[in-house]
Amino acid sequence: METGYAMSHASKKDYRRRIYHRYRQASWAEQQGVLDEFCANCGYHRKYAIRLLNSVPS
Repeated sequence: METGYAMSHASKKDYRRRIYHRYRQASWAEQQGVLDEFCANCGYHRKYAIRLLNSVPS
């Protein structure tokens, strides 16, 4: 989904840190919503976003 807005790498990293715990504590259905939001905001493909959110943010 193209939004026309490009986040900087630092912004994406910060956003991932903030959303990580919400994603990990959510039920499967809630995780889908968080994942949709994360993909829309950062412009990542779904599979890549899942990999990012399942790994510990640095």
